[in-house]
Amino acid sequence: MGLKFFSTTLSSIKTKDGRTAIDFIKKEWLMGHALTSIHLLEENYNRSDRVKLLFEEYKKAVKELTISDEERLQVEVDKLQTDISNMKSVSVELQEKDKQIRD
Repeated sequence: MGLKFFSTTLSSIKTKDGRTAIDFIKKEWLMGHALTSIHLLEENYNRSDRVKLLFEEYKKAVKELTISDEERLQVEVDKLQTDISNMKSVSVELQEKDKQIRD
């Protein structure tokens, strides 16, 4: 897997409220980058705790990082189901507006 794909994928994962799920420092650590010039606490950070922390972050990205037809198709199905649900909501709203206009 390419480092750019990995980095881009980690950056694109969002929480339900739209924020980035994996922050920059953790993403860089997952990529193996040393950030002593950016993050001074890294030198004092307990590495065993970091492994646990990064594993939790990595678990957030497993689905997006998995390259298989089955996973890709499942992601696409989930997206399409969300789109259909949104369209149904819009359709109901439009029907209500049409009814209001007729009345």
